[in-house]
Amino acid sequence: MPTIPNVEVPYPELGMKDPFAKQPGMRYGNLSIEKNVIRVNDGTSTTVQIDADGFHGYNHASQELVRINYLGLHGYNTSGDELVLVDATGLHAYDSSANEIVTVNDNGLTIANTSGTTLVLLDADGLHAYDGSENEIATLDQSGLEISDTGGTALVLLDATGLHAYDGSSNEIVSLGTSGLQVADTSGNVLVVLDADGFLIQNTSGVKLLQSDATGFETFRDDTGSPVSVAKMEDDGIILRNTRGLFFEETTENQYGAISANASNQLIVDLPSTNQFFMVNYAGDTNLFTASADDVYSASTFMLHEITEPDAPGANFARIYCKDSGGKTQLCVRFNTGAVQVIATEP
Repeated sequence: MPTIPNVEVPYPELGMKDPFAKQPGMRYGNLSIEKNVIRVNDGTSTTVQIDADGFHGYNHASQELVRINYLGLHGYNTSGDELVLVDATGLHAYDSSANEIVTVNDNGLTIANTSGTTLVLLDADGLHAYDGSENEIATLDQSGLEISDTGGTALVLLDATGLHAYDGSSNEIVSLGTSGLQVADTSGNVLVVLDADGFLIQNTSGVKLLQSDATGFETFRDDTGSPVSVAKMEDDGIILRNTRGLFFEETTENQYGAISANASNQLIVDLPSTNQFFMVNYAGDTNLFTASADDVYSASTFMLHEITEPDAPGANFARIYCKDSGGKTQLCVRFNTGAVQVIATEP
């Protein structure tokens, strides 16, 4: 058998005739120019082809995905369904069942459902949104944003004056603008106000129940149509007013202790009906002072400072005190009659 010589064949340059082509033409790498067609090959299959029918783009499975011809630009899925068309009338997008769901033309942008019902329209007037029954439920234009129910009643309005929310009967229940936030009921009774002065909550009768401003935080109760202060938090601390107190309850309902002030400006400590009042050390394991309905106990001492002879107490009471007597401290008790009994004199 004769030996075949190893001959190096030069790769044709662009514009050279391709001696291996089926038809006369030119070839350069992945580009092939023939009499009626231009092709680009990725080494496996044709990915681009230009012929008398236009421009064609393919995937690696030779499925046409893009076509540009005299009718316009066409986009397809791998099943051959046309999904996008750009032609003289505008841009059109379709689902895989050929239902047009997006249109862009001289009239604007339209988005529809698969039944052809418009859901969104963007035109010269603004942006419009519809429910599935062609009821306009949102509009965005030069006036602002409006959201409505299916009957056309406005629910939300955002315009130059601020944000407004309505119930289904056109009653404004929320207003947010430069002056602050205001919330009302359907009858127009203002319930909440938040503005530069602070925060206010009131009932439907206009009686304030809570107020927060530069002076502090205050709560009120409705006393037959008038606000009565109950508690206030300010720089000095927490203040309880009008016989209101602090109540402490653990597990049994209505078994609690309370600290309050009465109408005579007296501080009252109410003991739970089944418990005692304790003062304990920092660890909480030693009672330093205990008070019950019957007795008072102390685990420490009482220190009394010398005072001027006090007045006699009221009926059924006695006063225990210390006084000075010639440089000596005396422990005394004074009764309602005014009589004084010296319990002990400093040795």
